[in-house]
Amino acid sequence: LFNIGFLILGMACLAAFVRHSGGERRRADLLGQAGGLFLCLILYLPFSFYVVFTYGTMPGFGLSCLALYRIGRYIREERGMDLWIGAAAATGADFLNSNYQIALAALVIDLAAEAVFQKRRRLFAAALIVAAVYMAGSKGLGFCMERLTGAPASKGIPMAAWAEMGLSEGKRGPGWYNGYNVRVFW
Repeated sequence: LFNIGFLILGMACLAAFVRHSGGERRRADLLGQAGGLFLCLILYLPFSFYVVFTYGTMPGFGLSCLALYRIGRYIREERGMDLWIGAAAATGADFLNSNYQIALAALVIDLAAEAVFQKRRRLFAAALIVAAVYMAGSKGLGFCMERLTGAPASKGIPMAAWAEMGLSEGKRGPGWYNGYNVRVFW
């Protein structure tokens, strides 16, 4: 149920982003289209399966779509709360799954590009703020983990170890998780 809530949040934010991205003259036409898009996203099961199996975390998907919607709204209306919510949501999505760094980087690049094309310096400052929120959150999380555990936070298990585990035999056959990394590194 928890994941379904974040899936619906992501779909609703995508639909709202589409509705608001058309500008004032197309808003009336897009209102119906955005509602239709939301309905299609919910009813189209392969989309839901794609998100589940490709990205792995529904909360990350929901938060990254929320960040997209809020940053897009900030570009249009320049309301500070949208910027801060979007930056926090993008950072949270990245914390849940590092694949969402792609969305975070795209938001920063979009803000910087819009600053150049629209000649609005505030958007460039907003790109720096989004990047700073991510870096502060990332460093702050590592600092808190070190304080709580009393041990330095490592970079984790090397990628080669995951490949080794994937190539070795296990109870379920080759390629399945077999606890190799836990036995070797802890």
